[in-house]
Amino acid sequence: MASDQDAADGANEVVLCLLKATACSGEFAS
Repeated sequence: MASDQDAADGANEVVLCLLKATACSGEFAS
């Protein structure tokens, strides 16, 4: 299921973003 893999990738991106809050803060500011 591609959708499951996409969801997993999305979650990983969020985790990486949280780990690098300063690098991604702009994406979640709004």
